[in-house]
Amino acid sequence: MIKTILKLLDKYQRFVVYSFIGLVGATTDVLLFKFLHDDLFVRYALANLYSVAIGVMITFILNTFLNFKVTDHIIRRLGMYSLVGIVGMLLQLFALFVFSDVMSFNATLVKIAFTPVVAVVQYTLNAAFSFSDKLLEGIE
Repeated sequence: MIKTILKLLDKYQRFVVYSFIGLVGATTDVLLFKFLHDDLFVRYALANLYSVAIGVMITFILNTFLNFKVTDHIIRRLGMYSLVGIVGMLLQLFALFVFSDVMSFNATLVKIAFTPVVAVVQYTLNAAFSFSDKLLEGIE
């Protein structure tokens, strides 16, 4: 059983590290969102924009240097990573609108519940584009 777990961890090491880094980013994102929305009464769309932007910057830096270890074309990679972050933010805004505005659920709880879905989408896109050589095809 332990050997199987170790093999899986080895096979999916990059995803495991991405998940831990994502946990740091998501925790920062959710805590900042909660503070802005619940304590400072910032509208959820604006609070989400700020909190996602900070989370994206933190996870980009950590993933670049600790996980994927690709530091070439850093501005281009940051641009793609930011686009993926915007996709995630739009997914979260859609969920917030549907579940908070339409169905009257607590916005912070919606944000927390929907974060894992967004994380999987973002990992898939970032692994395929932001930290891949596909981003660099035809350049140079």
